[in-house]
Order: sequence, then structure tokens, then C-alpha cells
Amino acid sequence: AQLGGRAIWLQPAAAFCLQFLEPTELLVDSPGNVFRALAAAQLVLVPLVSGADAEQGGGAHWTLLAAHRAEPDAMLVFDSANSGIGAEAHASAATLKALMGGEMHRARLARAAHAPQQANGFDCGVFLCSFAES
Repeated sequence: AQLGGRAIWLQPAAAFCLQFLEPTELLVDSPGNVFRALAAAQLVLVPLVSGADAEQGGGAHWTLLAAHRAEPDAMLVFDSANSGIGAEAHASAATLKALMGGEMHRARLARAAHAPQQANGFDCGVFLCSFAES
């Protein structure tokens, strides 16, 4: 969904596709294809779920991947459980770099410093929304 200006929040289903499909599979010619808009986006926010399975769905923990053209050297992962940068972030970042193009090809994944931490095992989705809003 467009956030205003040139910022894009990927819906969770689109983020799931970003994790498991190749860029060429995502750039199909269809009306409203959000993946085509990523080439012009300044900021892209991607909700990620760890432990997702392409066949079964599901997942265990939500984090947020943020890519901003003003900082082309890094894509930040906001994690409220300090669980590290998982395979879902690496896979999604690789595809996102290809779709955004330009200077984003050199971006490396980094953990966002000073991300607030949850005190339980179930508020990660609330924290993800808070990270995206700020």
C-alpha cells in the first residue's frame, strides 16, 4: 500500500511472496502490481515472519525490514525480541535489492540499534506496527 509520497508498505501476503519468489516472477504484467512500484519507491517497509513455509504458511516471530534510498548502504531489520537477522530477512532483502534497483544493490542487512524490546513472547506484531509508524 502507498503510504504517501514514495513510501510503500508491503502487505504481509506480498512480503511473503518477496521471500519465496524470484524478481522475474514478481514483475508480472498485472494492474496494480505493487512490485513494479518498488523501482520508484524511496522507502519500503516489509513485515517479515520467521519460520514461514511456502507450502504450509504460518510463522513464529514478526520483524520489520526497512529499505530507504537515502541510506543505500544498509537495510535495517527492526526486531523486538533481539533474535538476530534470520533467513527470511536475507531472502527478502536480496529480492528487494533487485526490485528497487539503483544504488540499493550495495545495501547490507543491519540490525536496527536501540529497537524497543518486548517483555513477552506474543507482542511482536504490535512492535512491528510501532516500528513502521515511527
